[in-house]
Amino acid sequence: MLAIEVAAGYACRGGAVGTDEPQLGPDLPGRSPDVMFIFEEHLDRMLDTHIQGPADLVIEVVGPNSQQRDKVTKYGDYQAAGVPEYWWIDYPHEQTGFFTLNADGLYEPIDPDAEGWIVSRVLPMVRVRPEWFWQDPLPKVSEVLRAWGVIGFMTQPAEHSDEASTRR
Repeated sequence: MLAIEVAAGYACRGGAVGTDEPQLGPDLPGRSPDVMFIFEEHLDRMLDTHIQGPADLVIEVVGPNSQQRDKVTKYGDYQAAGVPEYWWIDYPHEQTGFFTLNADGLYEPIDPDAEGWIVSRVLPMVRVRPEWFWQDPLPKVSEVLRAWGVIGFMTQPAEHSDEASTRR
């Protein structure tokens, strides 16, 4: 799943990716996000049995039976808990939602930039194109990392690749 690859790809730079149930706050329920990222400096929140406090980024994959729970209930819970960034990906309806907390502690949408990229406010090197999630086949991890500038464009010498000759 691309969402997991996106988060895991960044984890190698420090922090943790997981799906443990964070206890969001004293009056809020525990939640089991599909993917969450916690910065290295917040790893002290990870206890033996649960995570005490918010993740830095949460991603939920919305299914046919979780529309209300993921788009409304969890949105409100994550906002109240102070999760700085929340994404949901609704495969059945081919919709996405990307949100960041503003100075008032309320979520506001992350709009695409001038080139159509959604750029994470929490992990600025992470940028996605919403259409990637519906693309068949999904983009390769190398394509995603190239889009982030993690790896450069690599080609084989023309004598070793038929594809290289068709690109010229």
